[in-house]
Amino acid sequence: AVYLWDDHSSPEARGNNSDYIVANAMGVTNNSRSGNESFFEGYIGAMQGFFVKLQGRGDSGIEFTENMREFGNNSDDHFFRKVKEHFSIKLSLSNALSGEYDELIVGLKEDATIGEDRIYDAPVINTQASFKIFSYLDDRKYSIQGLPEEIGISTDIGFNVGESGK
Repeated sequence: AVYLWDDHSSPEARGNNSDYIVANAMGVTNNSRSGNESFFEGYIGAMQGFFVKLQGRGDSGIEFTENMREFGNNSDDHFFRKVKEHFSIKLSLSNALSGEYDELIVGLKEDATIGEDRIYDAPVINTQASFKIFSYLDDRKYSIQGLPEEIGISTDIGFNVGESGK
């Protein structure tokens, strides 16, 4: 998964889940209030802050080459662009009083598996965030989860809300 910095006036502390758009081959979460459009469409723009979370010790890193450059896709105000090629659903969690907002993507892809797929599943950065919606995979929380295109496939969904009764 690629985590793209986009504070978008989040009400939480810096470095929280709400400060990042999470993207992988399955889809892209949004971090802005409900009704706002998603700005990322597949290209990381010049000077765009981001990081990539590797799976573990077996990962040797990421290599960016000159032939990965995409000219002509950095002309808008948001640094981003691309086309969707599969079925996915975005679920949003919002609090109109505080302005908090978060999204979860669950998608179906022919080559996805029920286990963790490096290009389709994106773990939650801060699992203790006070305002977060997520899916579960092997007791871990995910911002994006890709599942195989199988009849009857399902996943569990959870959420954190900082305060009860509001």
